[in-house]
Amino acid sequence: MARGGVYVITTRKPHALLGLWLLGRHIGYVGLTNSYARRKKQHLEGDRRYNVSAKDWADLAPRFRPLVPLPDWRWLLELVESIAIALLCPVYNVEKQPPWNLRKIQPSTAKRQRWTRDQFGLTARAAAFALRMLFWVAIAVVAWLVWGWTR
Repeated sequence: MARGGVYVITTRKPHALLGLWLLGRHIGYVGLTNSYARRKKQHLEGDRRYNVSAKDWADLAPRFRPLVPLPDWRWLLELVESIAIALLCPVYNVEKQPPWNLRKIQPSTAKRQRWTRDQFGLTARAAAFALRMLFWVAIAVVAWLVWGWTR
């Protein structure tokens, strides 16, 4: 069994007001590794050995998923990673981004978004939750008005 290969990290969308599972998450990052466990730790917690801090999207409830376990052949890993990036269009990848990926987020923008979440985290989450609940209540009221009064 291979220890590494190509992996996908899905993250919560920072501005998803509806909070639905399909609409509230997206492909955040696609990468290659020769050790899934070590790469997951590097992305989510940082690594002192390489002087790397956690990624700016590490607070967005990331889910690390091995996509394709492969042998440690660099050319094969690079090829499969490039194909996965082209097909999945992750938002936080910096290199190998296809030109049709309009949702990509630059590292400076990700850093600014993380700073905003850190500064106004609970307030912003509470406001998003209130808007989400208001949206669902409005849908319920409209449904009741449309179908409730016609009977």
